Amino acid sequence: MITGFNTDIEHEGIVYHVQTEDKGLETPLMLTLVYTRGEILASKRVRYDDLIASGFDEKVLAKRLSRQHKLICAAIRAGRLDELKKMSEREYTSRSATIKESAPIPVPPVVEPPELHKPVVARPQVVTPESPFKVSTPPPAKVSMPPPAKLSTPPPANVIPAPPSKVDPKLPAFKPEQRLPPPLHHAPVHFEPISKPDQVPVAEPPAPLSIESLHLVLVDETNYRGGDRVMLRVRVENGDEHRHPVPDAEVIVKILGSTFRPLILQARTATDGIAAFRMVIPHFRSGRAAILIRVTAGGVDAELRRIIAQG
Repeated sequence: MITGFNTDIEHEGIVYHVQTEDKGLETPLMLTLVYTRGEILASKRVRYDDLIASGFDEKVLAKRLSRQHKLICAAIRAGRLDELKKMSEREYTSRSATIKESAPIPVPPVVEPPELHKPVVARPQVVTPESPFKVSTPPPAKVSMPPPAKLSTPPPANVIPAPPSKVDPKLPAFKPEQRLPPPLHHAPVHFEPISKPDQVPVAEPPAPLSIESLHLVLVDETNYRGGDRVMLRVRVENGDEHRHPVPDAEVIVKILGSTFRPLILQARTATDGIAAFRMVIPHFRSGRAAILIRVTAGGVDAELRRIIAQG
């Protein structure tokens, strides 16, 4: 297996990471991947079975690997990322069709007809004494309905006048000419609002943070080695003489190596200016590796690098 290539390319404010590697003689394939913030945007796969058939030459394979890597990098610099995405879709469709054609044809299972599994229901039979071999069905039972109830005509109601109510002699007698007093009229009540709409205070938007200079500080920094589990805490500060924490700053952490795929993480700082990343550094025995930390806030960028020892 030949060591691959890793390149960061910036185009229209976006940083793309291009990685090209050899998958080995067991899988003779040159694979190029285009990343941005941990997401694979495009891929290029080229087999080199012809090189193995004609006699494997490592130098020829290294030239092919370098040429494929440079072509993809040049396409990204020229703004042809959409063409690379369409090329990846066509390769994926062609590869899926090949796998589908080579797949074995499934044999449907043998299903027995449902009549074989249908339970047999025994019907009752009646044998009369006169003919013991004659089968007859008992007649249906007769259901007797009760006769309809006779409606009786209610007797005519006798109208009996209600007895006169007893009037208390102590109460004054009511005279028809008396009238009720007119209703009381109250003066209308007017309510005034506590504050007029134009007097309601409007909260002003906070002023944008003025960035003088960004500084990156690793909290509890230690020596980093391949295969370690790391809790990486990055503090972002603003200013030169008097430094202040920078909240809501975008922090991107990349673990890059010449013998493994890149690991890309992203987070934003809290109110104390700290962004935390919990990760596992890939294990490697050869080549080089490093941690790249990049922060962006208020249109200002800053970077920090740390070397990773072999583990």
